[in-house]
Amino acid sequence: MAGISSPHDASPTIVRYGVLVFISLASVSAYLTRYCLSVANTTIGRELQLSDTQMGQVMAAWGLGYFICQVPGGWLGTRFGTRKTLAGLSVIWSVLTVWTSFAYSFRPLWWSRMTFGLAQAGLVPNTAEIIKSWFPASRRGMASACIGASMSVGGVVAMKATGELRDTYGYDWLTIFQAYSLVGIVWSAAFYAYFRTRPNDHPWVNAAEVDLIRESPLAETPDAVDVQPRYEDSRRARAGQMLASRSLWGICIQSYFRAAGYLLFVTWLPAFLEYAYGLSVADAASYTTWPLIGVIVGNMGGGLVVDAVYKMTGSRRLSRTGVAVASLSMCALFTFASTRAGSPELFAGFLACGACFSGLANPPAWAATMDIAGPQTAVVMGIMNMVGTIAGFTVPNRLGALIDRIQHTDGDWNTVILIHVVFYACAALSWLLVDPNRAIGEPAGGKPESTAQQSYEAR
Repeated sequence: MAGISSPHDASPTIVRYGVLVFISLASVSAYLTRYCLSVANTTIGRELQLSDTQMGQVMAAWGLGYFICQVPGGWLGTRFGTRKTLAGLSVIWSVLTVWTSFAYSFRPLWWSRMTFGLAQAGLVPNTAEIIKSWFPASRRGMASACIGASMSVGGVVAMKATGELRDTYGYDWLTIFQAYSLVGIVWSAAFYAYFRTRPNDHPWVNAAEVDLIRESPLAETPDAVDVQPRYEDSRRARAGQMLASRSLWGICIQSYFRAAGYLLFVTWLPAFLEYAYGLSVADAASYTTWPLIGVIVGNMGGGLVVDAVYKMTGSRRLSRTGVAVASLSMCALFTFASTRAGSPELFAGFLACGACFSGLANPPAWAATMDIAGPQTAVVMGIMNMVGTIAGFTVPNRLGALIDRIQHTDGDWNTVILIHVVFYACAALSWLLVDPNRAIGEPAGGKPESTAQQSYEAR
């Protein structure tokens, strides 16, 4: 506890909020370099003489790398500490962005994005570990919402800035990508100087802040006292319980379909707007920011809605499953409405409304995962995120081939949107499998919600 001041300090310091700012900026930086390719998609395709199918394969390459290194990326943080790991990964993915700018054909471009995905795979598990280490259990919900919102902020910046720099100021995509790489390198240096893996080691943290952070997770989980003994069994038994958990299957399925729906915004939507509405690169990028802003608004509001519904009703099923089903159903409805739009403004507006409801479904997913995971939250959250990343290397690839076919056959552009309506509808239906009252390995029936609410209110 070298960095801790006197245990008699009356008020906790607020270093943890600085940590939250830094890891939020990490998400902004990561998504800036991740999705700038989407805006430059058609330009790169023309310059390198690549088809839409090939560009879809390039975007899918990132998802493949991201999927492969989810667990190894988290292991690095455990082995070397989140301070060194996250700072180092940021430098690596920034350098790989420079490599992308020098790619001269399909194969080096594909490999640059695949290895880029390998480096960025460590972002979520290490960020989750930082939140767990630096925030008490009762305040991790909003911290997680800030990270989710920051990811879409990065997407908004990538779309808007890349389009403006390309069309308004005349910079080529190579220069833009190289400039973006500097953001991650500067962030890495500042983060490494400010952050410490453990609050105890930070020179600006006092004892009161450490005590606040160490607030017992068991005290924050209504059923934790009852659930904990049930998990004192072998790893093999726990694996079997996970495979048999209907709720975990539901959480994972919704994760895939929500990710599949979101990927339209950050991969093919700029090109879709260029092709379907005849827009310029800058205008297409500008309209693409609308649904991303919707995701940000929905994400931040979702945490408030989940907590409010639980407090009012005492029902985890309503506050998690109910909110998610309702919001994803509304998302599918607004996405479908966009197929009837007669202008890019109306089209983007409907998509933005749908995206807001999609973002609102994110906090219920985190909350329900924690409900069913018990003390295995890190493992179960990793499983959910890994399944979601499968969409990253399956959806962009197929969308590229579909857009290629529509262009060459003069097909219906609404087909692309209708596929995403199906994605969101499937995500809503998958939530019907989720029972947040029953933890993995717990006997059928779980703990009555009224008992959980009494425990919640007693806190």
